[in-house]
Amino acid sequence: MVSNTTEAGIVYNEQDTFNAFPPVSFPAKVTQFLFRRFEHFDGAQDMGLIFLPCELIDANGEALKQIVLRYANEWQLGEAFCDWIMTANTFCSTLVDRIVTGNPKDELSELEGVLGYQDHFVVAAEYFYLFVIQGPKWLETKLKLDQLSLNIKVVEDITPYKQRKVGILNGAHTAMVPVAYLCGIDTVSEAINDQDVYPFLNCLLEDEVIPSLDMDKDELKAFKDSVIDRFKNPYIKHYLISIALNSLTKFKTRLLPQLIAFTEKQGTAPRYLALA
Repeated sequence: MVSNTTEAGIVYNEQDTFNAFPPVSFPAKVTQFLFRRFEHFDGAQDMGLIFLPCELIDANGEALKQIVLRYANEWQLGEAFCDWIMTANTFCSTLVDRIVTGNPKDELSELEGVLGYQDHFVVAAEYFYLFVIQGPKWLETKLKLDQLSLNIKVVEDITPYKQRKVGILNGAHTAMVPVAYLCGIDTVSEAINDQDVYPFLNCLLEDEVIPSLDMDKDELKAFKDSVIDRFKNPYIKHYLISIALNSLTKFKTRLLPQLIAFTEKQGTAPRYLALA
């Protein structure tokens, strides 16, 4: 099961009940679904699922599992079901790194002319991608990853990949939105080429975000440079207003840890993060 319900998706909702049809939260829906599956297959150990949540929160797989277990206990679905959740199912924490801008509305007519048919689900994305899965090595065989030449990694610890990507790439996105949008700019590529926004963003990353991350600084700077190049891609129209969705939740995840770390180390608030 693959999910992408944004940072606001993997949450506990006390209003959700087992008899709700459907419940509000995604974890409650998962709990209902797993219980029906558990009943149908009489608790068979080989009938669990692999969960690959793509929501951009820390330990997304573990977070989903814990909320599912909480619902299972509160709804009194039984100890056997709770044991089955933990032993028959694999909840993997993941990291996705790819800029996906959604429906290319400005080029849609041209693209459909090339395709020769109307496509209501066409999505634009950059060529670069990385998918990191924290989990057992047998996932490579189970998911057929060992038979494919894809930039997908199964690792023991996803933390360094996540800190780098969330702090720099996602952090840059969230930081630039309020500044660039109020300057009358609509897209990321326009913002990164703006004579005022780019220096602000570069200083934010180099002087405040990177020093706050406990990783090799040369590696972080190289990653930052690659991110800036990706942002400059003129063929990817990433609208700032779309990045602004759930912006407060995103700020807490992407920038607040660096703001706090910088303040604790330097004894003063970071100038650019505070502005963002």
